[in-house]
Amino acid sequence: MSIQNSTLIGKVARELNLEVCRVPFYAADGIELRKQVDRKGNLTCVGCICGFDETEIYRRVDNKRDIFFRTNLWFLWNWLIKPRITENHYKTVRVVASRDFNEQIFVEVVKNEMN
Repeated sequence: MSIQNSTLIGKVARELNLEVCRVPFYAADGIELRKQVDRKGNLTCVGCICGFDETEIYRRVDNKRDIFFRTNLWFLWNWLIKPRITENHYKTVRVVASRDFNEQIFVEVVKNEMN
């Protein structure tokens, strides 16, 4: 199942005013929904990493600045550009067998975590 092209996830993202990021991590299949929580650019992100045997749904706190630098200036990241340290950076919310994973499970977790 291709979760990245899901109409249900797109609909929920529009309803909750979330930004959709397809393939948020290199070499990992998944999707992430992001919500800006303050004027400093801090984001609450809920996403999933789809593996062969299991799919992990996670919640993390990030910053727009850090995402931009990691994506575009990756060769300077952690050398000249230091990441901002945040608490509760990455937390596994739920692990589901990949054969049982569907968009309804993901949407349910997104609604719970973003409210």
